[in-house]
Amino acid sequence: MRTLSLLVFLVASGCVHPTYLRVATATEADFERISKLDSVWYEFQPGDTVPFNLLYFGAIEGGVRDIGVKAKSPFYLVAYKNQPLYVSYDGKNLSPYQIRFIVAVTPRKEGTGGQVNWMTYLGDAQNPEAELEKLFSKER
Repeated sequence: MRTLSLLVFLVASGCVHPTYLRVATATEADFERISKLDSVWYEFQPGDTVPFNLLYFGAIEGGVRDIGVKAKSPFYLVAYKNQPLYVSYDGKNLSPYQIRFIVAVTPRKEGTGGQVNWMTYLGDAQNPEAELEKLFSKER
């Protein structure tokens, strides 16, 4: 944690200039350019649509490829080498809110059996349950 605090301090004080990469418009050369950096701020702007892949491995195996997701608001996925993934909503400061996972086991609509629903919450709201309820109310 001390290392992260130092990195955040250095970035905030202007000693280290973050490298930004807009995911929706990046080229293969852009990804090659950032591949050896110690930190990258992956940028998403409203309307950016990118493929999203889910991968599960270990006790279970499976995945879904190329789900199109669209950014509703600006945000950055901040990657530091050997650190967990962080989030920024202003492109300057790391959010105190982390990516949250919600796992629910529910019955299948078809009848027999159940299903596992793995939802990743990426947001700065203090109450992800309210965001989830808002999402489900749109589907009804």
